[in-house]
Amino acid sequence: MDGRRWVVREVQATLMSADKRWRLVCYDIRDPARWREVYKIVRGRGHRVQYSIYRARLDDLQVEHLRWELSRAMAVEDSLPSVPT
Repeated sequence: MDGRRWVVREVQATLMSADKRWRLVCYDIRDPARWREVYKIVRGRGHRVQYSIYRARLDDLQVEHLRWELSRAMAVEDSLPSVPT
């Protein structure tokens, strides 16, 4: 190295991250076009566990925002249970 030093600092948890909990986001979509749209919304929020099941660390506000986004993409016959873990 050319004399540069890297300093590792401990990051303290903020108030917002203290409220986050692990949640399972599961969906059952009957139409392939709607499934792709829901997949695109959910894939950036958590880790895929199975085909339509994700594990995400979200606070209550993030959950409500996700539900709002998904309600716009989903139809009445689709289902979206969300379970805190």
